[in-house]
Amino acid sequence: MSSSIGSFKSVRKNSKEVMVFLQVCVKGFPALVLTFMLSTIGFAETVIDWSDLVERGGVYYRAGMEEPFTGNVNGQMEGRFKNGIFDGHWVFHHANGELGLKGEYINGQRQGPWEFYHDNGLLKYKGAYKNDRKEGLWQFYTYDGELLEKGAYKDGEKEGSWEAYHYFRQLRVKGDYNKGEEEGVWISYHYNGQERSKGNFNDGKKNGLWTSYYENGTMSAQGEYKDGKKNGPWRVYTQDGTLDAERSFTYPKDNVQ
Repeated sequence: MSSSIGSFKSVRKNSKEVMVFLQVCVKGFPALVLTFMLSTIGFAETVIDWSDLVERGGVYYRAGMEEPFTGNVNGQMEGRFKNGIFDGHWVFHHANGELGLKGEYINGQRQGPWEFYHDNGLLKYKGAYKNDRKEGLWQFYTYDGELLEKGAYKDGEKEGSWEAYHYFRQLRVKGDYNKGEEEGVWISYHYNGQERSKGNFNDGKKNGLWTSYYENGTMSAQGEYKDGKKNGPWRVYTQDGTLDAERSFTYPKDNVQ
């Protein structure tokens, strides 16, 4: 069976050649018309260095060009742009060559798991994005790899239980967030595990009775807050529990936090 090829056309789109089989007619089968798009086999997208791009209004262009860039970049940032917008898998490298971050973009928005690294190669923080906002569990680490803080986000704001740590995973502070604001009982701790302070938050502001302690567990101070300011009598104690000083605050006149 012989065949005859119809015609070819070269189409320039997004700075690349796309060869299109417009039509293939197989002799003996006049009703059969096959159309092929060959752009997906053997035609690579443009690749340029990250430094060759300029950003205008959140859209990236190749220097000197008016059309938003579509293609791949390498260099300190590596990934793909689609119509000038971040799209697909991206990585960033620090000046020393160490990996700085990696994750996925969809239509210019961060989506799914992302990881960020210190310039010594150790993890800095990690978590997931949903529509460019932090979502779910996030964990943060010190420069030498110690867990610093962990908790959840919802729609980009801290939500629910959070904990922060001293070195060696010793608990430093714990409490809850509601829409990004501290809420309810918060407790902080000394290095030795003894409570350092304890009290209540409402809408991100200290309210009600707060108590602080020395490392030996003895009360160091106690008093009340109102809308984040000290209010009423406050007492300060020495490490042996002896009353050392007493002062009364008037809200909001004294404005002492």
